[in-house]
Amino acid sequence: MTKIIAILNHKGGVGKTTTTINLAAALQQKKKRVLAIDMDGQANLTESFGLSIEEEKTVYGAMKGEYPLPLVKAENSRRSSARIY
Repeated sequence: MTKIIAILNHKGGVGKTTTTINLAAALQQKKKRVLAIDMDGQANLTESFGLSIEEEKTVYGAMKGEYPLPLVKAENSRRSSARIY
């Protein structure tokens, strides 16, 4: 059964990115499939997975139907692999 977990708060500095990274890693260790979607304009989650934030294509543009976003599988020796849009 698929479960959706959303972590959000309008206030900055409350640990949203840290919580997301650690929760995704813990779920992956339990052999769960994880999809992390970074909707924050600062793109800290994206950078945490070692991906560039200097892309011209954004989630906002994709949501408007301007273009599709590629699926990227990020693997890091310190963290389990995860997918991020």
